[in-house]
Amino acid sequence: EGMLPPELQALPDGPVSPLSGDIVLTGVTVADDGGAKPIDGVSLVTPLGRRLALVGPQGGGKEALSQVMARLMRPS
Repeated sequence: EGMLPPELQALPDGPVSPLSGDIVLTGVTVADDGGAKPIDGVSLVTPLGRRLALVGPQGGGKEALSQVMARLMRPS
């Protein structure tokens, strides 16, 4: 546990169950330590079995959004 970043340590214990439906995000905001919001109010629906491409400039929040979707990070 000591090797995990704090945002992972804060998630509930136990395995994450496999997806059984669509990925739905509604109004997701992620703020960094400096208060900047690379993701601010993002909403999307990705149907089960479909692929999603995250494309954008460096620092645009692609990694943060993928971490939220994988439950590796909690939105603000």
